[in-house]
Amino acid sequence: MVLGAAALAVVTTAAAVWFGISWISAANDDDLALDRTRDEVSRVAEAAVVTLNTLDYRDPDKSLDQWEAAVTGDLYNDIHNGRKGADAKIAEGRTSTSAKVLKLAVTSLNDHEGTAQVMTAVSWTKAVDGKAPESEYRRYQASLLRTDTGWKVNGIAQVPYNPGT
Repeated sequence: MVLGAAALAVVTTAAAVWFGISWISAANDDDLALDRTRDEVSRVAEAAVVTLNTLDYRDPDKSLDQWEAAVTGDLYNDIHNGRKGADAKIAEGRTSTSAKVLKLAVTSLNDHEGTAQVMTAVSWTKAVDGKAPESEYRRYQASLLRTDTGWKVNGIAQVPYNPGT
């Protein structure tokens, strides 16, 4: 019986050591850190693409503030500098838009440089006051840059989509 208890103690200790080493190895794994960064880029990019495709004519300043908060660099400057008079034009158009990301892929990620590229498939809806909403499928490619306040979009372009091919 003493021999059985000793054998059990050895096996238990060996298992605890093996699991401990595995846990420490996983916690310090560069691939795990890169996976976390990829998840963060994916989350931020999805929210930003939705934000940049959402506009409410009833509160254009709020929409434009959200756009500015999601972007950086030249894209930020373009939005910020284009705001003057934009709220009146947006309100006059009486159009609201919304979007839902259907799929998103991080196509490129350089953690050391703090850059990423994503491709998204989006269901985009336009509602003109008094008319039935219209929806369409859109694809976007976006570039992201890591800033002091987190990942931000620094470029976005619609990618042509031809469902017949």
